[in-house]
Amino acid sequence: MDLKEQFGKYEFIKRLDVGGMAEIFLARYQGTDGFEKLVAIKRLLPKIAEDAKFTGMFINEAKIAADLDHGNIARIFDVGRIEGSYYIEMEYVHGKDLGITLDRLRNTGEALPIPAACCLMIQFCDGLQYAHVRRGSDGHRLSIVHRDISPQNILISYEGDVKIIDFGIAKAAHIEPGTKSGILKGKLGYMSPEQAAGGTVDARSDIFNTGIVLYEIVAGRRLFSSESDLSALEKIKSAEVTPPGRINVEVPRQIDRIVMKALKKQPEDRYQTIQELSVDLRHFMEERKIFFTRKELGALVRERFKNEYKSESELLERSGVNLSTFSSDATRTGGTSLEEGEKTVSGITEAGRLKPYDMPVTTERNIDVDKGFGPFMFEKIAALRKRFVFKWAYIAVISALLLAAGVYFSIHSLIKATGDLTIFVNPSDAKVFVGKDELKGASPFSIPDIRRGWYEIDVSHPGYEPHNEAVNVNAGEHKKLFVVLEEMKKVYGSLLIETVPAGAVVSIDGRPSITSSPIKIDSLAADIDHNIVIEKAGFSPARSVVRLKEDEVRTVRMFLGGVRSALTIKSNPSGAMIILDGKRVGQTPMDLYFLEPSRKYRLDLKRVGYRQRSILVTMQEGEEKTLEIELKRRGKNKPDHVR
Repeated sequence: MDLKEQFGKYEFIKRLDVGGMAEIFLARYQGTDGFEKLVAIKRLLPKIAEDAKFTGMFINEAKIAADLDHGNIARIFDVGRIEGSYYIEMEYVHGKDLGITLDRLRNTGEALPIPAACCLMIQFCDGLQYAHVRRGSDGHRLSIVHRDISPQNILISYEGDVKIIDFGIAKAAHIEPGTKSGILKGKLGYMSPEQAAGGTVDARSDIFNTGIVLYEIVAGRRLFSSESDLSALEKIKSAEVTPPGRINVEVPRQIDRIVMKALKKQPEDRYQTIQELSVDLRHFMEERKIFFTRKELGALVRERFKNEYKSESELLERSGVNLSTFSSDATRTGGTSLEEGEKTVSGITEAGRLKPYDMPVTTERNIDVDKGFGPFMFEKIAALRKRFVFKWAYIAVISALLLAAGVYFSIHSLIKATGDLTIFVNPSDAKVFVGKDELKGASPFSIPDIRRGWYEIDVSHPGYEPHNEAVNVNAGEHKKLFVVLEEMKKVYGSLLIETVPAGAVVSIDGRPSITSSPIKIDSLAADIDHNIVIEKAGFSPARSVVRLKEDEVRTVRMFLGGVRSALTIKSNPSGAMIILDGKRVGQTPMDLYFLEPSRKYRLDLKRVGYRQRSILVTMQEGEEKTLEIELKRRGKNKPDHVR
C-alpha cells in the first residue's frame, strides 16, 4: 500500500521494514531546483530514541558505514535529526534480503543452488574484506568487525548485486567506546564462540559468522537453533558442528571443507582473512567448471519473488521512478560486477594462483545469438540456392561463403582472443606477480597480447602491506590497473647487544653505534630483519640477523670472529702473573678468548709473597667461564683440575 508522509526533505513512499530499534522507509529525497533521488530512510523508533545507549549504537552505525565505499556494501549518504527523530539516509537496494530468500525457498521445498550460493558469497566476501582492511584518513586501519553477519543483513538486488547492511553494532578502532568484556552483541544463533563468551573479537569472528550463513544456505537449515537461549549459547561455545554434507547429500566435499574450516572453534584454526574463503569458493567453481553470473542470480531472485517484484516495480513507476536506475553499480570501489559473459569464477591452479580460462567469443549483432554462426551460414546458402540456377555458379558461391567463414573465424579469433594489461604501482620498484610469473623492471608494467581471462595480481614491497587482486582481461581490452600500496603500521621493540669481548663497535643496518658494546636500542622497528655487525681491533668481524616482534625486549650475545670461548681469570689479590702452558700472557684480571675447544691447558698464577697456584683448564666451543682464585701466603701447591 502506498504511503504518503513528509519527513523533512524526504517523502516516504512505503514502509519496508520495522524492527525492535528502527523502521525503514522507501523515500524520495527532494533537493533544490527539482533534484530528486530514491533512498532508504532508517528512522529510530520514538521509544528507543529516549535511550542514550541505543541512540549511540544508531549513530555508531552511520559513522562506521560512512567510511565505506564499496559496491558490495550499502552506502550511507547522511545522518541527522528531524523533529526529534534520528535517521540515517542510505542506499535503497531494490531486492530482498537473504533471510527472506532462504525462507521462501524452504517453504517451497527448494534450496539455493550451489552455483548461486558461490556467486552470492563471493560478492559478500569482497565487501567484507574491504571493510576489514579499510584504513582511515590517517593511514591507520579502522579494524572494523561487523559482529552481526546474518542472512537478514545481506541484501540481494533484483539485478543480482549483493550488499552488506547494518553496521549498528560493528566495532571499529576509531569509534569509542568499544564493547565491554562480558557483554554480548550480535544475533543469537549467528555468533562466534568468542562472541558468545563475551570475549574480545576480531575479523576472524566475522569469518565464523560467515561460515554459519554459508552452512545455512547449503544445508537448508539453521546451524545453531535451540528451544532456549542458554542452550543455543552453549552449542555456539562448543562449536560442535555436523558437516553440511551429512544434512544435504548434494553438498560437494569441497564446500563441506570450506564451511568446516570457517567454523573452527579456535580463531587461529579458521581462515585468517575472508578473502581466503572467497578464493577457495572460486577455486571450487573453476575445478567444477561452474559458471554463474550476477544477472543469473538476479533472475533467480526475481523468479522466486515474481509477484513482489511486479508490485514493487509498479509502485516505483507510479512514484515516477525510472527502474533503469537500479542497474548494477557494483563497479564502485572494488565491487564485484559481473556483466553478461563474465563469470563469478576465477581459474586457479593447484598452487592457488589464477590462470586465464576460455570464454565464448562474443557473437556479432547481425547473427542470431541462439542459433550461432553455422545455422546462419546454412540459411544464407539455402536462400542463394533458390536464386542461382546454374550448378557451377551455385558451387562457386558456396565455396566463397565457406572461405569467407574461415577467414572470419581466423581474424575473429586473432582479434578477440587477447587484450593488453598495464599495471601502475606505487612504490614503482615493488615486486609484481601475475599468477606465478614475476614482472621485471619498474612501474608501469605493460603486458601486450595477454590471453583473455582472469589473473591474480600480487604486489609487495618491504615496509608496505601486500596487495592481492583478481583482474579480468577481456578480448580486445586495454586494461589498466592502478595499485598504491599502503605503508605498514610501524611497531617497535627493544634490543640489548652484548659482545664477547666487550667494547666492540656495533653497526645496525649499516649505521655504526656511537658507544661501544654493550649497547641498548629502545626503538628498533619490529617485524623486519636487521643486519647486525660487530667489529673490534684484533678480531674478525661477526654478523647476525635479528627480527623483533612488537614490544619485544631481547638480549643478543655475539662472539667476535675468531673467538672460540671466553675465559675470565681473576685472583685475590689481583695483579698475579698468568702463565699459560709455560708462556706469560698477562696479569689478573684478564680475559682469554682464543683457547681451543676440548684442549687441556695448564694455568699458573704467580705473585710475590704468595704461593704459586697451578690449575688445569679445558674449555668447550662457545663456552664462557670465570675463574676466581684465592692466593695463599704459605703451604705447598697441589694442581687443581677445572673443567
